[in-house]
Amino acid sequence: MMNYSQALAHTLAARGARDAFGLMGSGNLRLINHLLHDHGVAFHSSRHEAGAVAAADGYARSTDRLGVALVTQGPGFTNALTSLVTARRAGTPLLLFMGDSSRVRQPRQPFARVQALPQSTVLAALDVPTVRPRPGTAAADLDRAIDTAIEQSMPVAVALPAEYESAPSPLPQQAPVRPRHDMPVAPEPDQIEAAARVLRAARRPVVLAGLGAVRAQAKEALQGVAEQLGALLCTSLRAAGLFAGHPHDVGISGGFAPRAVHAALAQADCVLAVGASLNEFTSDKGALFAEAEIIHCDADPTAFADQGPPALRITGDARCTAAALLERLRADGTSSSTSEHDPVVQHSLGVEGGDEFDDTSGAGVVDPRALCVELDALLPRERTLVVDGGHFSHFVVRHLSVSAPGQLHYMLDFGAVGGAMGAAIGAAIGRPDSATTLFIGDGGFFMTLGDLDLAVRERLPLLVVVMNDRGYGAETELLRHAGFDPQPAMFETPDLSAVAASLGCEAASITALEDLAKVADGVRAGLDGPLVLDCRLSRDVSSGLIGR
Repeated sequence: MMNYSQALAHTLAARGARDAFGLMGSGNLRLINHLLHDHGVAFHSSRHEAGAVAAADGYARSTDRLGVALVTQGPGFTNALTSLVTARRAGTPLLLFMGDSSRVRQPRQPFARVQALPQSTVLAALDVPTVRPRPGTAAADLDRAIDTAIEQSMPVAVALPAEYESAPSPLPQQAPVRPRHDMPVAPEPDQIEAAARVLRAARRPVVLAGLGAVRAQAKEALQGVAEQLGALLCTSLRAAGLFAGHPHDVGISGGFAPRAVHAALAQADCVLAVGASLNEFTSDKGALFAEAEIIHCDADPTAFADQGPPALRITGDARCTAAALLERLRADGTSSSTSEHDPVVQHSLGVEGGDEFDDTSGAGVVDPRALCVELDALLPRERTLVVDGGHFSHFVVRHLSVSAPGQLHYMLDFGAVGGAMGAAIGAAIGRPDSATTLFIGDGGFFMTLGDLDLAVRERLPLLVVVMNDRGYGAETELLRHAGFDPQPAMFETPDLSAVAASLGCEAASITALEDLAKVADGVRAGLDGPLVLDCRLSRDVSSGLIGR
């Protein structure tokens, strides 16, 4: 008969786990050992728990598979919390195995009482459920935890009590019955009719798709609606690339949109938002769509709670709703000829919607906008962009392109700096067929420098672009906007290429755009290990977002 740790490892492997991320400690070492040696699950050992959970998050986002992270109890648990909250806010399906210090029954275990902490209480406050598998039902309990994480798209914590780890734990006599996926929620016919009536009257309609539309595979039906109406197509940040190449596509909605796109979207008189939260990023803090009638569609009725009073709310699967609307509009003979969007302008917005700018590169620094334009041309089209938080991130999102959802991961769901380093490592492991590029500021780079060790040890083909403005750029902007001296947010930064090289990375300093030629051939051919670019940015370029 298997013991408790063996039964958990067996169940996790049987559910398809291929990779796990973590930092070994007394609360998880037996489970890690069984995953690695009994089932061939790759264990990627991080230098910090926050990096391990971020890597599991990035892995899940880039692969659409369950992320798995393992930490020990007490401080191992608390170290992981910022990344765990980020994953929870993002709705990432993830299991966090953690040592359980809530019930100290082994006084001989080192630091047992020192590390005691009501972890499940902390997790409940963060809206993360805790499962504590019992020896007699460990496999079935873990199965249910996996189902919850996947079906509800959220992290679930799995507590590992020390007193259980060697207890006998039988496997179920028969395979558990997988929960039957609910049929897609069909919208009510009267809601479709009401929405079609609003759309027929619109003269400057916009179709906005979010992650829910991506997951529901609603692309074709939404493009059909836009074609029928002559509507502009745009997406939330997390759905970026969904409509790439379509003549009606204008890219991302919100504060990251180029000026011409922002102006066009602001003129909308009707917005069909499907599977999108209409949050402050997508609506540019309410500046967009203020005068438009909103038709908001989501399969989850709770998604409407904080979205204000739209003209019409439709509870239904994104693809079902879009298909029903398209059928209704075609039956009514609705024609794009009523649209006041100029087709020529519409096409140019999608193709040439980037802002023009005067390149300020020179005197040993590069313009972040020009740098991003150059990198967009250099990187392979099959790319995964992982973006950390900071003033620089605006330039990355605006000036680098993606051709499909899942190619852009902006790791600011909790507003924390530094989490993108681990996420990029997880993405590089999960998607070795895609060129993973991390954009991170010098502040975030220093916060998570130790995580680079994992990329070096595993020779991950990871391009790290350090957007180095020698300080905290967002805080510099905030201080200037408030009328204060920005100097406290600025400081001299050492040669980060030398720092990276000392860890075993290939590295180069970029102080002029021409310096990219030194690494261009290697990037195009595909990296065989991490490459760090210390890009010295001009401090004279503002995103214009602070104080807007």
